Amino acid sequence: MKIKFHHKGYFISDPVVDYKKGEIYEFGGEWDIDEVNLLDLDKLVREIGVKGSYQLWYVSPSAELCWNKGVSQVTY
Repeated sequence: MKIKFHHKGYFISDPVVDYKKGEIYEFGGEWDIDEVNLLDLDKLVREIGVKGSYQLWYVSPSAELCWNKGVSQVTY
């Protein structure tokens, strides 16, 4: 599985979902969906330069990113 972060931008839906004015970071294909944990994700978030608190949202690999569905917040 690949892990992709969208940072400093925003999503639009017109009519397809697109990401604007931000940066996209993608991390390899070596991640096992059953073994990724919050410490791993925090390391990656810090690696791209995020400081302080942040919110993470995810789309399941089997789902499609759609406006108001398919996206869930990571809670910790």
